Amino acid sequence: MQRAILNIVKKWKISWKPEYRTFRCARCQKNIRKAWHVWLKYGRFKTEVHFCGKCFKKTAPQTRGG
Repeated sequence: MQRAILNIVKKWKISWKPEYRTFRCARCQKNIRKAWHVWLKYGRFKTEVHFCGKCFKKTAPQTRGG
């Protein structure tokens, strides 16, 4: 799988200009441009989850230490 992802990335046309994308907060579902990126790993399942600042502050104390 890692090699398949690498092959996709090699096709990107990367620009020196920053690219801003929107995310959706996992908790409040608001569209956001700045996000906290948190990796969720449970068994063999792993995915990136995005939070707005307000929801991250509410959620982070519950996630520390596993």
